[in-house]
Amino acid sequence: MVEYYTEHVEADSVHEQLAVRTMCGTLIEEEPEQHANVWFGAWAYLHVEDLYGERMLTEWSA
Repeated sequence: MVEYYTEHVEADSVHEQLAVRTMCGTLIEEEPEQHANVWFGAWAYLHVEDLYGERMLTEWSA
């Protein structure tokens, strides 16, 4: 089971890099006025992930 999750964590990190470079990079190249929106979206995503992770760790340790 550990191998399954290890493989998927690695795949997710590759997909993340592809998304950043191909999707976000292309959007900013084609529509530079969206630059601030892309950064805001990235920040919002990471912030929510952080909140979720903290909550899960708190619940699991209770």
